[in-house]
Amino acid sequence: MRWRFCIARRVAVLAGVAVVCGMPGRGLWAQTGLQDTPALAGQTAVGSQALCELQVINNRRIPKDSILARLSSHQGDPYDPAEVERDFNSIWNTGYFENLRIEKVDTPACVQLVIIVREKPTIRSIDYTGLNSVTLSDVQ
Repeated sequence: MRWRFCIARRVAVLAGVAVVCGMPGRGLWAQTGLQDTPALAGQTAVGSQALCELQVINNRRIPKDSILARLSSHQGDPYDPAEVERDFNSIWNTGYFENLRIEKVDTPACVQLVIIVREKPTIRSIDYTGLNSVTLSDVQ
């Protein structure tokens, strides 16, 4: 039952990334057909805007630099939705987060990617009740 919830959450997150990236109803990988359109012949499928500095929001225990180290997108690179999807999967596969979103914000100068995370909770202590015949040090 839990695996269904995890799969449903990942599909919902990927759909959210697709909507945020300006492709409602389609996955990030379905962006390749734009180059064939005569009206857009001079443009690339992903645009020519460069990325601004990447932002990470809501991280507490995991440093921003550790999250950014997992990305292949960097400031100054051209915006590519397929690369953003790879970055999403790279961060998600660390297993540190229970929720992850990458939002695209268009600015006049560049494309801003905002990575919003929610870390998995940390087990701080385990309380054993009913330890009468065994000591706590024996259990640990």
